Amino acid sequence: MRVAVPGRVNLIGGHVDFHDGLVVSAAVDRYVTIEVAATGGPLVEICSEGFDGSVVVSASGEQRREAHLPSWGRLVASVLSELDSLGRPPGGFRAAVSSNLRAGGGLSSSAAFALAVAVVATRAVEWSADPLTLALACQRAEHAATGVPCGIQDQLAIVFGGVAQIDCRTLESEPLVLGEDVALLLVDSGVVRQLEHSPWADRRAESFRQSRLLGVELLRDMPSNADLDDLPLARHVVEEIGRVRDFAVALREGDMVGAGSLMTASHESSRDLWRSSLPQLDLLVDELVTAGAYGARLTGGGFGGSVVALCRAESAGAAADSASAAFERAFGERPTAHVVRPVVGLS
Repeated sequence: MRVAVPGRVNLIGGHVDFHDGLVVSAAVDRYVTIEVAATGGPLVEICSEGFDGSVVVSASGEQRREAHLPSWGRLVASVLSELDSLGRPPGGFRAAVSSNLRAGGGLSSSAAFALAVAVVATRAVEWSADPLTLALACQRAEHAATGVPCGIQDQLAIVFGGVAQIDCRTLESEPLVLGEDVALLLVDSGVVRQLEHSPWADRRAESFRQSRLLGVELLRDMPSNADLDDLPLARHVVEEIGRVRDFAVALREGDMVGAGSLMTASHESSRDLWRSSLPQLDLLVDELVTAGAYGARLTGGGFGGSVVALCRAESAGAAADSASAAFERAFGERPTAHVVRPVVGLS
């Protein structure tokens, strides 16, 4: 049995999902792939070419908090534990993992990996769970395994697939369409992003402190015209949710110039208000826009990883070459660039 689960790019809507915000994301044609064989025994054995090793855990995930496991092994155990709590029958399997999603590249490799483990674990014992249930279980598993209180955007984007506006409060999605002459260009800075070792959790906690100062539990509930000049994280979240709404309208109307400008504004807000960008990402965004992209922004949690640009299909290659050359002049290394395409998800 073989399962392939896609990664995702976050087109707009950064740092808002844990405030029940709106996002526009796309599942794309970069995958975590697992080859699996059911054993019926009490153990799960998974080897990964990317992490150059293997882990063996109980099929019920009892070792989820054991320190000797590598971080990806704790994620495997945490996924199995969550499924066990949902009633998955006991049953082991052997699996081999491969991936063309770079860990730390900003394409939700960890969410894709967790969902891939969840899917093969259900199929190995012929037990089913709906995709939203798996998404929420994998979010809880990431919390337990990494200590990073991630939102639900990544899992939902992978489950729903395609390009979609996702409501992180209602867990509903609305499909959106990119024109045939529009390309999604991804440029990987090569800077490894590890949210558990970045200021991301501190920024998140501070954003909730600011929401309490404003008298709301979640910033989704703040009026868009509120005066937030002295609360930069709250200002970013509230304005970003508004940008997502406008971006979805622009896509529906075929206004790529407007959509692109909103992406660039999103990046600038992530840089200046949320402070999650890096010089490498800023340079790529500036150079891609200068080279003719409609717009560009960091994708994912920031602090490394990739940027995504909305481009004319015929000029995506030239924009990638121009931005990559500028990056190499500035930082001495050439980034990886490629066009990615929306793909179906799990639902």
